Amino acid sequence: MGQSAPASAENRSEGFSVIPPESQAMASKPLRDMETAIRAGEFKKIGSVLVARDGKLVYEAYFDGDAARLRDTRSATKSITDALVGVAIGEKS
Repeated sequence: MGQSAPASAENRSEGFSVIPPESQAMASKPLRDMETAIRAGEFKKIGSVLVARDGKLVYEAYFDGDAARLRDTRSATKSITDALVGVAIGEKS
């Protein structure tokens, strides 16, 4: 099973401050529920999940290795970025 880094101000991940989700007005229960579902096998091929808000990392978990393991993201990063840009444009209107 993977490892999960607890969110705390003392942790650092690639230059991001890691802070509790509640400090950014986010509930931690949905994140814990997501992690439980991934570890139970409800979602396939999830290697890691990181959630950032306002430049701070609020959640970081690894399900296949650890942070040092390279991940094969292929074009997923582009798709996610495109979706987020669309959301940002929609919110600005």
